Amino acid sequence: MRDFLMIALRTATGALLSAAAALLLAVFASGKSTRSLIPWIFVLILIALSARFGPMVSLIGSVIAVVVFARRVYAPLGSVSVSDEAAKASLAWMALISVVAAYLLFPPGHPRHRA
Repeated sequence: MRDFLMIALRTATGALLSAAAALLLAVFASGKSTRSLIPWIFVLILIALSARFGPMVSLIGSVIAVVVFARRVYAPLGSVSVSDEAAKASLAWMALISVVAAYLLFPPGHPRHRA
C-alpha cells in the first residue's frame, strides 16, 4: 500500500510540474514565430520529467499539454479544437513521441522509479 501511495504521489507531482511547464511555455511562446517548435520543446521536457517521476507522467503530461496548447497557442484560441492541420499533426506527434520515448527509456520498474 505504501508503494502504491508513493508512486501515485510521484506521478501527481510530475503531472503538476508538466502542467505548469506547458502553461508557462504556452504563455511565453504563443505569439512568437517559434510557435511551431513548442510541442517539440515540450517533448524534451516530458522525457526529462519521466526520467525523474516515471513514464506515466509523460502520458498524463502530454494529454494536459495538448489541451493547454490547443486552447492557448493555436487558433481558434480558447477552444480545444485546432483549425490548422499541421498544428494538429504536431500535437499528435508530440503526444505519441513523448509517451513512446518515456516508456522505452524509463520503463515501469526502472531502478530510478522504485519507492
